[in-house]
Amino acid sequence: MINKLRNKIVLTNLVLVGILLLIVSIVVCIVIANDSISRENRRLDLAMNYVLEMPGKDFTRYFGFIGSYQEDASIPRRPDGTRPPLPDDGGRQSEAAVLPETIDGAVFAVLIDGSGSVVSKHEFFASMDEEALAFALDKVEQSGKTNGTIPDLELSFAKRDTKNGTAVAFTSRSDTVATIRNSILIALCIDTVIMIFIAFISFRLASLSVKPVREAWDTQKRFIADASHELKTPLTVILANNSILEASVSEPENRQWLESSRYEAERMHKLIEEMLFLAKSDEGGYKLSLGEVNLSEVAERCCLSFETVAFDQNVFIDSAVEPDVNVTTDASMAERVFGVLLDNAVKHSPEGGTVRFSMTEDAKSVTVTVSNEGDPIPEDDMSHIFERFYKSDASRTSDSAKSGFGLGLAIAHDIVEKLGGSIGVKSSEADGTVFTVVLKKNE
Repeated sequence: MINKLRNKIVLTNLVLVGILLLIVSIVVCIVIANDSISRENRRLDLAMNYVLEMPGKDFTRYFGFIGSYQEDASIPRRPDGTRPPLPDDGGRQSEAAVLPETIDGAVFAVLIDGSGSVVSKHEFFASMDEEALAFALDKVEQSGKTNGTIPDLELSFAKRDTKNGTAVAFTSRSDTVATIRNSILIALCIDTVIMIFIAFISFRLASLSVKPVREAWDTQKRFIADASHELKTPLTVILANNSILEASVSEPENRQWLESSRYEAERMHKLIEEMLFLAKSDEGGYKLSLGEVNLSEVAERCCLSFETVAFDQNVFIDSAVEPDVNVTTDASMAERVFGVLLDNAVKHSPEGGTVRFSMTEDAKSVTVTVSNEGDPIPEDDMSHIFERFYKSDASRTSDSAKSGFGLGLAIAHDIVEKLGGSIGVKSSEADGTVFTVVLKKNE
């Protein structure tokens, strides 16, 4: 139980941190993606501006000249390390004065006339062959958009109509896609490292937090186990002495006191046995004796043993058990679970009511249901029904013999979990209270 509490704290911390990291990572990736797309669109817009404002200029020559000039080692540098100004060669300096901002990537642009013919091509550190250009222009026309992408060629495009014609610019999306992909991978790696670190820190802090609870829980378990052991022996002696007295007393007015003492002592003995069982369960003290079991025979035997108890309370047991249901389990533990559920159903059935016990199987599991027609369990009690010593307020004010000690269902829940199954309960006015046990078959 303490380990479950610690793990719940760690899991809660991881979920909260994970959600926060996910939100931050998504925001960062969106910002990076938008920045990459914005730079991509800016390249396209600048390229179209060049094409539309100076359609007759040879920008390949211009950019090529700038590049070769800046990289030409034969041109001497000034004493401060800078290059001398460009020579006035054919008006290149005058062209530079009217050109817009520098394009920060590779773009290919064309100018198209009204008939759809390419008037001019302009390469900004990029080129396209005739076939690829024709395919790209066809995709742009089919899209009907002024901005978009061509996934087949991994290109982005921009289109603008002016009096000089239609300018279409293309640029590669590979850098943008790579940037987005790398940002996602980096975010995942960082988030993973942070989550591992948070998990380690949370585990250590949670262990320190539950340490006082663990110590108190261990002390309580030792007390229950020790007290149960100490009470078991004198209670056994009391029951033995009471039996001797009952045998020697024949007067009815005297025997009723002895019978009452024996009844209460037997109830106390049952309580001690249940407390010892749970104490052993907490310490891992009892082991399951697993084997191939005919669960149908166990169920029928258990139903038969409760016929007398049900008859005394004017309750009828209706059993519907599929024959030869075989499963690998612990026969004694399975019988104890069935007994707890039948005992609980009989106790809370109205006089003249019916307790229904059914067992069915499929390829993967065995399902056992036990239902009674008594008052439904209050909604507030449903989540606590399998807790130790828990009894609803209605049970506390009713007959104590019928209400029990609040340990039977806790024991059934513990056994079913150890058998690898599940147990649940539903309760309503129409269907009564229905307990369902599912035991898995070995595949």
